[in-house]
Amino acid sequence: MNIMETNIHTVYVPFAAVHPTEIVKDEIKARGISQKELAFRMGMKTSNLSRLLKGENITPAVAAQLEVALDIPSEFWLNLQSQYEVDSKNVALRNELETIANSDRII
Repeated sequence: MNIMETNIHTVYVPFAAVHPTEIVKDEIKARGISQKELAFRMGMKTSNLSRLLKGENITPAVAAQLEVALDIPSEFWLNLQSQYEVDSKNVALRNELETIANSDRII
């Protein structure tokens, strides 16, 4: 984890942002259920779940479906989505700042 200093506080930046659907994939693997079974539990088509697991955002409706299907509170999924968005922006900013710093050293 990298640290970026700001005028207000220190921001801890992960190496990479982890999308919440990666956690969903880990959860169904740990439980030994298939994507087809999860789709059934969520009340959606398998093709829609497949699209979701490729990185679509977790919306409040999807979070509610995950809560029913996996018995994990919807707030957990929504918080993961929010943290992913923050982490993604911070990782991009860190990478941009590192690129600028590295280009200054080359000159």
